[in-house]
Amino acid sequence: MGRSHPNPVDSDPPPIDEDPWQAWIQTHREEYLSHAGRVVGIHPTRGIVASARTAGELLAELARIGLTPADEVLVSRVVPPGVSLA
Repeated sequence: MGRSHPNPVDSDPPPIDEDPWQAWIQTHREEYLSHAGRVVGIHPTRGIVASARTAGELLAELARIGLTPADEVLVSRVVPPGVSLA
């Protein structure tokens, strides 16, 4: 008997352009990389809404401007190209 629904493990991940934050980063790569070494808050349509040295400082800045990660803000550390986190 065949499966009626695909197993999530067997299916391909969604294309990267379906992730609005990743799509913004790819479209605005130069702007994103200008924050190398910092933690940024990225809104999928407004772009980088805050930038700070630490995640705590970023969350404080987001709160100051009335946003939280629950407001579709992705918190990301910007790692320069060629730098490994391993």
